[in-house]
Amino acid sequence: MKTRVPEGWTREEMTLEAQNLGPVVILFTQWYPEVMEPMLASAQRYLLDVGVPPSQIRALHVPGSFELPLAAAQSIAGVDPAFVVALGCVVKGGTPHFDYVCSAVSQGLMDVQLKYRTPVGFGVLTVDNLEQARERKDKGFEAAQAAFFMHLFSRRIGI
Repeated sequence: MKTRVPEGWTREEMTLEAQNLGPVVILFTQWYPEVMEPMLASAQRYLLDVGVPPSQIRALHVPGSFELPLAAAQSIAGVDPAFVVALGCVVKGGTPHFDYVCSAVSQGLMDVQLKYRTPVGFGVLTVDNLEQARERKDKGFEAAQAAFFMHLFSRRIGI
């Protein structure tokens, strides 16, 4: 995946901002490690590529996707990160459980970022099967990029 530079920023400005961010939290779930490990690696790869110091990246294991909103809120309250990247995978089964979990996680993460005004990158795969999840292993990169871009947006408008 290619590292983009958001409109209104230069690569140099973006790198300088990344080097001085403070902590960044990546939350990743324990289910489907064959999917989550590459997603985590791709999120870390993005952050390192833009210049976030390795010492500022905190990767924290969370039991499952349903727990991501609480973990994000606790991370923000405890660590005060520049942003959070939430990574998970929910595979559709034969019951409505999938719909409830996906809805709760999406709304929960949105609520957290609105309450704390801290960007939360949404890297939760909602797929029909593990094959689809494996095909999306770079979504951690995209979620980290989105969260960082929102951080840059906030800086640009003075928040």
